Amino acid sequence: MKKRLTLVSLFLFSFILMFTYACAQEARPITTPEPKNQQVEYALPYPGILPDHPLYFLKNVRDWLLKIFISQPVRKTEFEMLLSDKSLNMAIFLADQGKKDLALKTLRISVDHLKTTESYLFEIPASEKPQINNIKDRFEKSLEKHQEIISNLSLVFSSDQQGEITSMLTELDTLKSEYLRKK
Repeated sequence: MKKRLTLVSLFLFSFILMFTYACAQEARPITTPEPKNQQVEYALPYPGILPDHPLYFLKNVRDWLLKIFISQPVRKTEFEMLLSDKSLNMAIFLADQGKKDLALKTLRISVDHLKTTESYLFEIPASEKPQINNIKDRFEKSLEKHQEIISNLSLVFSSDQQGEITSMLTELDTLKSEYLRKK
């Protein structure tokens, strides 16, 4: 009985100590950091194999078949956005590896997928209202992330390739304004 009483009192004593320690911490003033480069909070999916891999064509065949067999407009839109985001991340990996021509080609594919996503987005029936709002929010963030990354990657490309980068950024601006007009 004494052992139990000792254990219970020891437990209560340690619990009280933890509680008072947690409550007695000094309050620190909350400071909000000033944004230097406002980054879009949007995680890009892992791209898998890159376009320079010998089996990349199998990935393209698989994606093509999936696009054919997806019949629901919501799923088709989500899949197209996924392809766009994966292509964008592929371009980042390729640019880091120094394969700038292939990275530029992959960026072009990513922008094209994003345009297709926008067209599919407005084909979703109104009965899918809760899903539409979620997909629209993701699309807006994806669009902003594309603009952010392409403008950051523009520093990596040569002056010969800057025209293509500028063209893609202009297309994204146009896509954003069309989307906001239709929304």
